[in-house]
Amino acid sequence: MGDRSLRRAGVLKYDQAAGERVDDRLAAEEPLEIRVNGAPLTVVMRTPGQERDHVLGFLFGEGIIRAAADIEQMAVLPNGEHPDLENVIDVRLRPSAPGVDRRWQRNFLSAASCGLCGVS
Repeated sequence: MGDRSLRRAGVLKYDQAAGERVDDRLAAEEPLEIRVNGAPLTVVMRTPGQERDHVLGFLFGEGIIRAAADIEQMAVLPNGEHPDLENVIDVRLRPSAPGVDRRWQRNFLSAASCGLCGVS
């Protein structure tokens, strides 16, 4: 997959009053869709890398799982529009997981975002 956490970009660098175009590295930001048992749960923005840990923490924080053992499988799915992006994760819960019987919809509010995340 490579290091997707950084992007090269042309930027204007100013030194006193003069500006020049230079190449720089910027932190990348991409959406990550989290699905539970195939149903969309939420979309979060994140710097790529450690997606599985991000998803585990989110599910634990929301009370959907009690521990990693509540997860039967976690699969990274290709994005239909952009197959090179790994930004969809589907989590299959074990029957004993606290959140297994819930019907999921995108219903989590992401307070600090551009508007892509959270409530639908």
